[in-house]
Amino acid sequence: MADPITDAEVDALISTDNKLLLRAIVSNLADALKTISVVGGTIKKDWTDSSQIIGTSDGYVTLSGTTESYSSDVDLETDGLDGVHLIVEINYDDTPTDEVTIKIYGSLDGTNYDDTPIYSIQGNKATDPQQLSFVIKDLNHFRIGVVQAGSTDSHDVRAYYKAYRYIST
Repeated sequence: MADPITDAEVDALISTDNKLLLRAIVSNLADALKTISVVGGTIKKDWTDSSQIIGTSDGYVTLSGTTESYSSDVDLETDGLDGVHLIVEINYDDTPTDEVTIKIYGSLDGTNYDDTPIYSIQGNKATDPQQLSFVIKDLNHFRIGVVQAGSTDSHDVRAYYKAYRYIST
């Protein structure tokens, strides 16, 4: 039996461009396959209706100072959901000085959330209004937190999600 190939030998055989391409293919394979053919049917995403989790009736929540505001719990466990497409919309003040950070906190039970967010993204006050999307999967429950970097502004924020589960048709 031949000796296994070493990492150095793999590096010598594959160009940098091909490595980047292979990494992109591997990391995005599940998302790239929107529909997978299987014996007797097709597996596809079944989307729920859109739900607002920050703000109500298409309205915004106004951030105050540097106090973090939290969404309601998003429960993926109870209905056997696989993930969500989350959209956060930020309407910055007319002459903003503070950025807005969006944080995702996971939970096993919908009551005890992570102390440190599993994802975090900072908005860009130069883009007003701004919409930011996340795909969240493989969590039982989560909530989002939104916070301003300083206390000069009072930015408005709202968030929606559509959940999905994989089904066979």
